Amino acid sequence: MNISSECAAELLEIIKYLDDNLKKCIPDGFENYLESIKNNDYHFEIDKNINLFQNNFMEETVDVLMSLMKNNL
Repeated sequence: MNISSECAAELLEIIKYLDDNLKKCIPDGFENYLESIKNNDYHFEIDKNINLFQNNFMEETVDVLMSLMKNNL
């Protein structure tokens, strides 16, 4: 899976807020992969005042996240 460095940064932030059942959908080693490619200059924060999935994510981030969930649920 080819993921941009900005998408990696967003995904790492999202993973922090997933419940345990959804975290089980994340393949082993995936977070380490994201850490190795993330753009450290891209600052993304989750708005905690709204539902996690109502935040404004990049389209690529949504696509990757949905692919992970689809393949592992």
